[in-house]
Amino acid sequence: MMQPALLSSRVTVVQKLEELFMSMKILFIRKWVQQLEAERGGYTPTSKALTPEQQRIQ
Repeated sequence: MMQPALLSSRVTVVQKLEELFMSMKILFIRKWVQQLEAERGGYTPTSKALTPEQQRIQ
């Protein structure tokens, strides 16, 4: 009987969740850097502000 890779290895669920969390953080940071670079290059977002504070800044 074949066992799933996670169960047959000595990697814990917590370790896998930590890896997933780090991957998500990296993706978020990459997106933020791309947005920052675009804005510094003169790009202005076209979406509407969602919060009153965002509307005030816009």
